[in-house]
Amino acid sequence: MTDEQLVGLVCGVIPAIIIVIAVILAINAVINERRRKELIRNNVSLWGQDVCDALLAKRVRIGMTPEMVMLAWGKPSKIDEKETTAKSEKYRYVYGRPRKGANYIWFKNGVVSKLKT
Repeated sequence: MTDEQLVGLVCGVIPAIIIVIAVILAINAVINERRRKELIRNNVSLWGQDVCDALLAKRVRIGMTPEMVMLAWGKPSKIDEKETTAKSEKYRYVYGRPRKGANYIWFKNGVVSKLKT
């Protein structure tokens, strides 16, 4: 095989591999979104229609649990400001990069107590 043939083969194979990977990632994203929506719909009787509608729209509200928040926005970039006392447990989810437009969600005793978006 000549150098030119090898270069031609590599130039044809690498873009094809990249396309296959992109398709696999896109399919995975669609499957994950379907699972997210199914999980939300399966909890309407427990959480109520208003909460489920907010989750389907990827909105977070005061009073939501960490599970609900992750269904709306996914896994946080960081969990910090943890503080546990005899009366309460507090922590904060950070989405994005602090000081660069991050969104913050504070929890107290297992529910959202404050939002900064």
